[in-house]
Amino acid sequence: MTLATACGRLGFDPVAGDDVVGDDGPTVFTGLVLPPGGEAFDLEPVAGSAIVYAVVGGRAFRSTDGGAQWTECGAVPFALRVTADQAASNHAYLGDIDGAYETIDSCATWTKIFDQGEVTAIGIASDGDVLLGSNGMWRRHAGVVTPIASPADGHQVGFLAIAADTVIATTWGGGVIRSTDGGRTFAPANIGLVDPHSGGITFSAPGNPMFALLQTDDGAFHSSDAGQTWIPATNGQEGRDSIACDPADGSFVIGSTWHGMMRSTDGGVSFDGTNWRTSNMESAWISDYAFAPGGGRVYAATGAGLFVASDHGLQWRSTHNGISAWTIEELTRVPGQNVLLAATAAGLLRSDDGGASWSVHNSGMEMRLSTLLTVHVPELDPSRVLAGGASYLWQSTDRGDTFVENTAISVRELDDWTIHVIRSRLSDIWVGTGTRLWHSEDGGSSWMAARVAVEDRIVYDLLISPAGDKWVATSGGVYVVRASEGAFSPTDTGAPRPDTYAVIRLDDGTILAGGIDGVYARPEASGSTWEPAGLASEEVYELLAAGDRWIAATSKGVRITRDRGATWAAIPGLATKRPSSLVLDAAGNLVVGTWGYGIFRTALP
Repeated sequence: MTLATACGRLGFDPVAGDDVVGDDGPTVFTGLVLPPGGEAFDLEPVAGSAIVYAVVGGRAFRSTDGGAQWTECGAVPFALRVTADQAASNHAYLGDIDGAYETIDSCATWTKIFDQGEVTAIGIASDGDVLLGSNGMWRRHAGVVTPIASPADGHQVGFLAIAADTVIATTWGGGVIRSTDGGRTFAPANIGLVDPHSGGITFSAPGNPMFALLQTDDGAFHSSDAGQTWIPATNGQEGRDSIACDPADGSFVIGSTWHGMMRSTDGGVSFDGTNWRTSNMESAWISDYAFAPGGGRVYAATGAGLFVASDHGLQWRSTHNGISAWTIEELTRVPGQNVLLAATAAGLLRSDDGGASWSVHNSGMEMRLSTLLTVHVPELDPSRVLAGGASYLWQSTDRGDTFVENTAISVRELDDWTIHVIRSRLSDIWVGTGTRLWHSEDGGSSWMAARVAVEDRIVYDLLISPAGDKWVATSGGVYVVRASEGAFSPTDTGAPRPDTYAVIRLDDGTILAGGIDGVYARPEASGSTWEPAGLASEEVYELLAAGDRWIAATSKGVRITRDRGATWAAIPGLATKRPSSLVLDAAGNLVVGTWGYGIFRTALP
């Protein structure tokens, strides 16, 4: 589609090993049955047909009946955006974490057309050329892709809107840019805007560039001069990311807000102040809207899957039959029980029977966001669940049936969208965010900041040792603070390179870390040195130890070693399923969460 989410995915991006996608060959894993759905990023209906393309969980899907039933397309590494050729329903483009792809056979197969970086916006210009939003703007003409010099250079382009020869692009950090010659040249278009972080962009009438609508980090804006100047929308200050206008009725506009959905009946000049996100959307973030080309019918891509409303009454119903594409950010097992928990974009997935059946839990998150990146159960309090992700720390005292927000930490302090890890020991709770750690010594009633380094560090994982030492995996490597010390220090000698995503402790006191260049190991004692422990050509997202076995979730599948990293072998079946998280169930089986493919299980080799 010509729109692309500015917020993107919340965690670090998975990378498919060596661009290998498709059949994983023989497998020892069994997929666990999850409810239909998954984290939807984008969708696009095709004019004159009931065909709709969608991206859910990094996978592409196609419907021929208006979204009632879906079929998966050919595989790509990790899809983000889809744009359909409105003149040919078998022709479409995908933006992906490693470039852009084209199909001419109704998405059965894809051909790579761009390999210069992540593509987060795609549009078809008035002359048929393809415009690509990546780190800056690119143009594909006669099969050749070339960069377009523009004020967006050095900034990720998030959204595109095209009407005749007018093209407006939004960026993250570079403001809004505008072209009046079909995307050949661009100039800044920020009059009336302050924040350089802009999101959704659309025109209020097909082919008419005069009236444009924009979302920014300062809310919603409208323009009546083709994007030259922008005016804040009344009651639009909560606006974020996607925005869409009914092509058959330019007065009707819907847009995402920080906590739901807003509606306008005057072309985006003002919004009515009502949250139109319904309860069946699971409090989820809304990444994209798309009206059917004939108007009236509207689709929404959300963290809880795909939804459709038949008219302006916005009575949303799920429309993701045939799609099970859940992204699992973290898996955990309730101590001493056969209960599994998973952090997802729709809230908490819980299985009370060891993975045989699953249900979604997010009651209490209705006025916020159910997007979760981490879930934790204190060892001595198995009925308590702590979860976080999109700026909110949630806590439950009834196993996740209901949640309340921990308001002792403000949204600003938790850094928007960046709660990556929660860990506890006795009454101490530690929360890792996009810049630092937060620490509570009284079970979460009060909090103190704990900077890992002078510079900001994304905190991806945290280990609390039996002695009370804290080992932190960050975007700047591994840091440690001893129980007897007051400040963190880097563990530099022989250390893994930034970024480091996982850190665990073995029973013998060995510390393992995994990141962008494999696995490293070192003794726990001060003054020790990190040593490489294999998988140097793979990104390691999660580590697990079971007796003498180390297991790693990597960019090329699931790996296991029995000789302390001297040799690693594949546990076959998930090489292209983007494994993200690992846990052992009550029977000792290995359970694997993935980005976009749900949850799998196998007996531990």
